[in-house]
Amino acid sequence: LFLNDDIKSAINNVKKTIDIDKSSMNLKYDLAKLYVLNADYSNAKKTFKKIVQKKASNPFYYEALIGLSKINLIYDNFLDCMNNIEIVIKNNPRNASAYLVKAQAFLNQKDYENAEVYFNKAFKLGLTKEAKIGLAVLNHKKGNFLESKLIYDSLTIEEQNFLSYDDLVVFSLNEYNLGNVNKAKEYVITAKNKNSKRPEAYGYLGKFSYDEFDYHAAQDYYNNAIKFAEDKSPYRVCLANCYVQTGNYRTAILVFNNLIKSDPNYAKAHSAKAMCLLKIGKYEKASIE
Repeated sequence: LFLNDDIKSAINNVKKTIDIDKSSMNLKYDLAKLYVLNADYSNAKKTFKKIVQKKASNPFYYEALIGLSKINLIYDNFLDCMNNIEIVIKNNPRNASAYLVKAQAFLNQKDYENAEVYFNKAFKLGLTKEAKIGLAVLNHKKGNFLESKLIYDSLTIEEQNFLSYDDLVVFSLNEYNLGNVNKAKEYVITAKNKNSKRPEAYGYLGKFSYDEFDYHAAQDYYNNAIKFAEDKSPYRVCLANCYVQTGNYRTAILVFNNLIKSDPNYAKAHSAKAMCLLKIGKYEKASIE
């Protein structure tokens, strides 16, 4: 079932088996992992919590704590994440996964010094692939674009298959900052193919097309980003900027006005509208924006 990516069917099968063997921590742990794979973090969290309620003679207790920590990390709940991870490290100081999650928590909090320390600990304890990817992301966020590239370029083809959507987007931006536009496109297209229902890859493809003066292609990408984004406003500004560049000023102004109506303090919409008005010679109206 895993091989066929039929995660929902796998979840249902494991749940049926648990109904028969309610005491199996192994099955519950498998179920929690399946929920994570299906991005059902609410049920994953509930299942991990059921596992950690049974500490005695429970071989999955610490792994479930790590699972909870990863979910807390997704929701930026750093305090609970760190508390659970410290329990794991205290009782199992050679648990590489715990150090990796701790590193990622520091990375998300922009504590790059501590993040590097714990990525290196995870590396030394055997999570070489995961730690290298983390260090590459870390160096990108620090602005060390060449160092980041040197790290992710050292990944084998097998290790590159492990890259997440977010890793691929980061490496795309890293290549773009280095002036390697084609390579940037390769990474972000791979991200899009990995998850076609997230907006970020479409947004960056729109930016790359816009910067290359291919405004019609940029429009298509921004429309896709708008389709999938929760916060659609930034992509709508970018789409309207494409309208400006293709001479569709009336539609652009309409989009800017709708954005400003929804949020009168939206500076990005005001500044973009002002640039549009300047372009068509309405200098007085532009000065008001």
